[in-house]
Order: sequence, then structure tokens, then C-alpha cells
Amino acid sequence: LFEIPLVAGRNFTRESRFNREIIINEEAVKIYGFKNPEDAINKKLVFDGFDGQSIEIVGVTKNYHQESLKSSLQQVIFNPVNVSNENVKYFSVKVSSGNIKQTIEQIKDKWNEIFSNKPFEYEFLDEVFNSQYKADMQFGEVFGLFTFLAIVISCLGLFGLASYTNLQRTKEIGIRKVVGASLRDILIMLVKDFTKWVLLANIIAWPIAYYFMNKWLEDFAYRINISPWVFIISGGIAILIALVTVSFQAIKTAVANPVDSLKYE
Repeated sequence: LFEIPLVAGRNFTRESRFNREIIINEEAVKIYGFKNPEDAINKKLVFDGFDGQSIEIVGVTKNYHQESLKSSLQQVIFNPVNVSNENVKYFSVKVSSGNIKQTIEQIKDKWNEIFSNKPFEYEFLDEVFNSQYKADMQFGEVFGLFTFLAIVISCLGLFGLASYTNLQRTKEIGIRKVVGASLRDILIMLVKDFTKWVLLANIIAWPIAYYFMNKWLEDFAYRINISPWVFIISGGIAILIALVTVSFQAIKTAVANPVDSLKYE
């Protein structure tokens, strides 16, 4: 039903529940001390709840995550049971996406026919899995929104600061142009002052960002490593945004007529 691949052994048969057979996953193979999945096949185990009788391992499945990646892999044991068994709490049914309402009604009718004393309740497995990451997805959306707002506010601040600084240096720029400074020299002079502060801000922010991201990732049993390239690339993007924001005012000031600049008070 779930298309979980077998790495060793075979699947259940109709007689499996009478023969006391089970299927385990690769994690259970390690926990029970078998060398490999093939070594576990046809071995017998004894569990509580089976009247002390041994149960034979007939298959081993590949490991898979049925819980959030915040949880580590656990041993999984599959055993066939009778449909009427009181211990059975869930039934899984594969359905097509077309005409889902009618399909649910048909399943409900069959359920009420067999289990008339139990209420029919259902949920979709994809929604169950998505709910495990709902908080993380919401955090990502909120974080992304505030990041966008922070960038916009920073750009507005840089733009205003660049305008004010360039106005303060209008006469200086005019004098530099008169004595032979090129457009390139003036642009570099105006832009480098902002660039060094953006670079300093990145250097301060990197260890703080690394600390909090690392703390967040600690909640996951399976996590990525934070590469230095993440900070280098993000820093480069921040400098590029700053340059684009500041360059508009810098170019406007640099190409101004030096005669008007020298008259500026």
C-alpha cells in the first residue's frame, strides 16, 4: 500500500498471520544485532504479548521517515492481524484524487457494515505529514516577510543617508572634478564609505546568525550543516543591494556640472 521497498526477504502472504511472521526495518536489524538485512531473514524473535512464542522475520524494509525529521529513525515491526482484532485502530486505504467525496462515502458504508459499533473518522496522510512541519513553514513565511521589510527599510535608510552625505560633499566633488578627478574616482570615493559599514555590519551579524540558526537546527535529528558560503553569499548580496541603492545618488552627484557644484551652499 505504501510502496515501502523490501531490501531483503519477502512480503506477507495470506497465511502469514497463522505462521507468526513479521517484517522489520533496517533500523530494527541494527538494534537486534544482525549483521545485515539478509542475516535477519528466517531468524526468530520473542516478544511480550505473543504468549512467549517465537516470531519469524520474513522480510526487511528500507528505512523511511514516518515522523518529522526532528525525530530520529526508530525500529518498525510489521505484523499481520485479523481485521476484527480489537487492537487495530487504523486502516489505510489508497484512493484516487478524482471524485473523492463519493469514494469517502463508499468507504464509510463499508466501515459501518463491518464496524457498526465504532464511529467512522478519517484523515488524509499527506495532511498529517504536512502538519508535522506546519510550525516550521509558518516560521519560514513570517521570517521571510520580516526579512523583506528589513531590506526595504534598510534601502530607504541608505538612500536617505546617501542623499544627505552627497549634498554635504557637493562642493568637494566639484573641486575634485575641476582638478582632474574622473567619474570613476568620484564614484569609488562616494560608494566605499557605505560599503565598509555594510561589510562591518555583516561581520557582526554572521556569528549571531550562526548561533541562532544552529540552535534552531538542534531540534532536528537530521539536519544540514551551516556552510560558510551561506554567509559569504548573503554578505555579497547585502553589499550588492547597498551599492545599487547608493549608486543612484552617487552617479547623480558625480555627473553634476562642477560649476554648479562650486556655487552650491
